[in-house]
Amino acid sequence: MMTFETGQSALSIEKSPRAKAVWSGQLRVVGEIVDPLKLDQALLSAWQNARAHSVWLGNPILSPGFTRLLASIRSDARLGLVFVDDQLHSILPFHQRPFGRARPIGAPFSDISAILQPEAANHHAPKAPVATILRALNIAEMRVQSAWIEDGDFQSMSLNARPSYAMTALNGHIEETIRRHDPKRIKNYRRLEAKIGREIGDLRFEFGPINAQISAKLCAWKRQQYAQTGADDVLRPAWTQKMLAELAQRPARNGGFGGFCASLWAGNRLIAGHLGVREGANCNPWIAAFDPELAAFSPGALLLLAIARHMDDANISDPVRHYALGTGHGSYKTLFSTAEILLGDGYLCANPRPKRAFNAPLLRKTLERLDHIASVELTVLGRAGALARAGMGLFAPGRRARATEAALG
Repeated sequence: MMTFETGQSALSIEKSPRAKAVWSGQLRVVGEIVDPLKLDQALLSAWQNARAHSVWLGNPILSPGFTRLLASIRSDARLGLVFVDDQLHSILPFHQRPFGRARPIGAPFSDISAILQPEAANHHAPKAPVATILRALNIAEMRVQSAWIEDGDFQSMSLNARPSYAMTALNGHIEETIRRHDPKRIKNYRRLEAKIGREIGDLRFEFGPINAQISAKLCAWKRQQYAQTGADDVLRPAWTQKMLAELAQRPARNGGFGGFCASLWAGNRLIAGHLGVREGANCNPWIAAFDPELAAFSPGALLLLAIARHMDDANISDPVRHYALGTGHGSYKTLFSTAEILLGDGYLCANPRPKRAFNAPLLRKTLERLDHIASVELTVLGRAGALARAGMGLFAPGRRARATEAALG
């Protein structure tokens, strides 16, 4: 049994056979890998405290609830604990892969990942380098695409920095802030809202737990979009279907972790929706889908406009304050964003010469596609099938990666 101080209360854990001590200068760094489903309250409190100093770290993907959900579904979910001078230094949830490799927990649904540090706000606490943390956890390299770096020094770790966007509460002024980004475009969306009301039915926005029928409809539309654009179908594997099913049974209530659904209706017709995870006032949507028959009305953009109004409404008893839009270059993200941050893309490595992120566009895109397939498909047969479908997609007519952007306006 090992007892460490977390800064608030003692944390006792069974010593793992995989425990490893490494040195960084004068610092003795001890790594433990524990079962995410068997955590005591002291560790859960330390984990939540590590997220408290930034609204971006408040993303539900970084919560204990998300890691425990994945651990109940996938056998490769791990929780790494790193101690420095008998203090809990770092918390890293991850998926263990062969040969010392790792991926962020929930990949490819991990729109943000981080090595969480309970003592990050304590400037006098000893700091261990990322490479040392990885060595202590027997991780040789970890592929990341949206990594929070505490000090923002992406260059020292050879990561490409790319912006991640969000809608954040602005005391009732989100919609007006968005309008100022592009008044002409927002005016057109309002015109489309009026046109839908006349031709189909009055618009109605709903926000709450995941409804099974709505979820099935949105997932069907999304899978249709994947097929049309040649993108990997992340909803095909059994583990992703089980994850969404579990979230439907676990609504986000009383500030806790769970699933949510945002939907836009024209009369009794569902026209667009989001499925995702929520904790407290912080939401991260995953599945964004719309009625393809109504693409000319830009339903995806109208949904985001409705979400902005929902966030502006002071009468909502359980308000949303931070709504993640993720990384990427879609113009709708810069239009609807009211906040952004740089996240890292590349490899976190334990060796002193990190693998550099690939900058050749074609090679980088190919490697990203292969890594995405490997993170979604957990079996050899599944990966072989995904590679075959990806190869056929290169030659199939009518594959348009711009489909989502066109529907969003």
